[in-house]
Amino acid sequence: MDALVYVAICLPALLMILAGVLISSVKKDNTMSSHHFARKFNIKEYSKKVIRLFTITGIVFSLGGLLIVKDLLAVGLIVLFAMLIIFIFAFASIHRKS
Repeated sequence: MDALVYVAICLPALLMILAGVLISSVKKDNTMSSHHFARKFNIKEYSKKVIRLFTITGIVFSLGGLLIVKDLLAVGLIVLFAMLIIFIFAFASIHRKS
């Protein structure tokens, strides 16, 4: 039973990585189809930043879940809330710059 709990804790990391890849792919496709001269846009840099942000956020979310499971509820919630705030501001910054 403990193994299933740990697998479930790793799920946010996998889902966040998948979301980052999908968002960067959609952004690249949208930029390529809507702009004739897409070479002017730094699509690869945007993709790297988004995937890196989503990967780090997913890992920290999983770490926060692990802390909650290990009976460190307050610390786990603080980690989750802090990472959520950091994620929102970082993603808005990345999205605004592109």
